[in-house]
Amino acid sequence: MAKLPSLVNALAEVDGRSRATIDHIARVIREADYIPTTKRGSGAAEMTAQEAVNLLLAANGADTPSDGPAAIDRFRSLRLETYRPADTAVATFKAITEAENFGRALEILIDGMPEVLRIAFDFVERCYPQKAEVLKGTLLKHTWDLAPFNVSVQLKRYSTEIVCRSWAEMSGAAQTEFAAQFQVDYDLLTEGFYGRLPGRKISVEFGGETLLKLSTALRTDSAAKEVL
Repeated sequence: MAKLPSLVNALAEVDGRSRATIDHIARVIREADYIPTTKRGSGAAEMTAQEAVNLLLAANGADTPSDGPAAIDRFRSLRLETYRPADTAVATFKAITEAENFGRALEILIDGMPEVLRIAFDFVERCYPQKAEVLKGTLLKHTWDLAPFNVSVQLKRYSTEIVCRSWAEMSGAAQTEFAAQFQVDYDLLTEGFYGRLPGRKISVEFGGETLLKLSTALRTDSAAKEVL
């Protein structure tokens, strides 16, 4: 398993902000106990998808680092509202629809990225046989936005969506392979848990590139490396 610096490095590579910025966000949520606080070096705590999700939500769902802990709690609490089941039996997507909240669903997605990558490989082999090896390389290099198969996560305040789309033809319309929408827990909403909801629904989106980076950072065993 990975240490916290590996997660910070992985997110900084695809985030667009400096590593120092991501490291600061990680430090704030670690001090708030959203990441285990342990000694440094080889004795440092091993990271899991739970910590990866906390870092991802704090980095993308908060206006400032100090707002990170509240963003983690609020986004994690969202409940599945609707979903479009996958056409094929994808264990990761099925598990997402059975998750108790969005936080757990996002953990499942990050842990399940090796399966999603295999599905993407199968798709390009089937639909783009002459370009399959090039497209596989694109996926492995984490540039999913350039490939005809992608999975993305959109955060709004406070609702989220996980979507997997494919393009059977580069110039054609996208087909939705899977989609799941999460909304506020209305019991928590009436208690004021989400604070004052803003009128402007500014959204943040990250895709397969980010998800695979974090998944790869968490996986150091040889079997996982063969997949990723």
